[in-house]
Amino acid sequence: LTGGVDAHALEKPKRFFGAARNIENGGSLTIIATTLVDTGSKMDEVIYE
Repeated sequence: LTGGVDAHALEKPKRFFGAARNIENGGSLTIIATTLVDTGSKMDEVIYE
């Protein structure tokens, strides 16, 4: 990816945050973040998705 991040580097964080939905009687997880869009960088686009 342009910007220097390997596409596979985001797989583990996605699984980690997705696992919160699969816990029996699990609570909620709130993430507050900012993101860059329409920069022309594939890395920014992948992280945004």
